[in-house]
Amino acid sequence: MRAMSEPAEMSGRDLLEAALRGAAPPPPYVRLLNMRFIAVSDGSATFEMPASVDLYNPNNVVHGGALTSLADSAMGFAVFSTLAPGENFTTAELHINFLKAVTADSGMLRSIGRVVHRGQQLAVADAEVLDQQNQLIARASSTNVILQRRSAQPAAPRPSITAAAPPAVTPPIPIGVPFAPLAAPEPAQRFSAPPSPLERTPTPTVSPPLITELINAAPLARTKRKIRTFAGDVAYLRKGQGPALLLLHGIPSSSYLWRDLIDPLSATFDVIAPDLIGRAKHIEEIETPTLVIWGANDKFLDPEWAETLKHKLRDTTVEIIDPGGHFLPLDRPDAVVEAITRFLTTR
Repeated sequence: MRAMSEPAEMSGRDLLEAALRGAAPPPPYVRLLNMRFIAVSDGSATFEMPASVDLYNPNNVVHGGALTSLADSAMGFAVFSTLAPGENFTTAELHINFLKAVTADSGMLRSIGRVVHRGQQLAVADAEVLDQQNQLIARASSTNVILQRRSAQPAAPRPSITAAAPPAVTPPIPIGVPFAPLAAPEPAQRFSAPPSPLERTPTPTVSPPLITELINAAPLARTKRKIRTFAGDVAYLRKGQGPALLLLHGIPSSSYLWRDLIDPLSATFDVIAPDLIGRAKHIEEIETPTLVIWGANDKFLDPEWAETLKHKLRDTTVEIIDPGGHFLPLDRPDAVVEAITRFLTTR
């Protein structure tokens, strides 16, 4: 979600409610994917998008980019609903986990975006994507920079806009903009395209207060430590006391995958979750008893791969969780905690 070229004269919530009433058409990209903005409240917004074969990738499932756009739109409008008149925003970071393959049979998809942190400089949002059967198919999060109105130049002040009749024809909406401002445009002879907020050089892109707020928005990341190995530095999370429990993520992922499991498991174990750097060359040398957990409904990696790992490791137990998708720690955290606890307490 990119920033608007000019801050709105209305609050973000008022502007989005006007859009729901049909006061402004949706942006071109929203129309391209056949998305529909259906609800807004303070810090929350909802979008719908039909799953269709037009959105298929070569694997005959809906492309992850389309699902990301749906979640991004919901999160972007959720942030937009918190803006005061004169404020704007731009997305600085976007993360998404795909939990289930989507086909045309999935029906109407729905994404609900919510603001989980709103500071003066940053807004953090998350979103879930659900299919028509209300099953979770993706989960996303984003970090957004709040942009304040730029001060007018003293030598060329902007003329005030008086209450004028709305234009007879709705002005075109810039690509990537939630909705165009409803205020009357300035006379053409006075128009001067402002510089992009992302191109300004006097103000650093990231200031110390911004860094502090970004860290505060991700408390889990603040507890990470580093250890130097023969292959390079490895960051890891560690929490709890008791027998050591090592949580290894797959590709592509990180220790953040285990965020819903670390706290409940740390009540019994010394939980260690590293960020792997992509080398597993010595997997056959592992002699420690190992539990391999796999989702029975994994559409990306067949559960047969669990048996392949079992033959590569010397002392392995395989447990298939049914139902369960690709990212089991996010899809079925309770079942994963139960499986790990059972494995470690019954040997």
